[in-house]
Amino acid sequence: DSSGRASPKGSFVFDPHASPGVACRRADLNSDGKVDDGDLEILRANFNPGVYSPGNPADITGDDGKPDGYVDLDDFGYLQSQNGCTYSLQ
Repeated sequence: DSSGRASPKGSFVFDPHASPGVACRRADLNSDGKVDDGDLEILRANFNPGVYSPGNPADITGDDGKPDGYVDLDDFGYLQSQNGCTYSLQ
């Protein structure tokens, strides 16, 4: 929560200010409205832990939840957590 307390196991933190589909859109690397194998292929092609590459479209998150200039396991984990999500392209 906002005071730094961890959520109990099995629960999640809900951000009421987040726009619907934002997490899904961030992981949709090929912008086709869904997170799937196509996005994973883009991430795999750009995966290079330890190499700083700011602006790389596969750099979708970092330790603080924002792109950090590295395409690494943080990005893979984020994409995996959104796998199968869809959103409207409109």
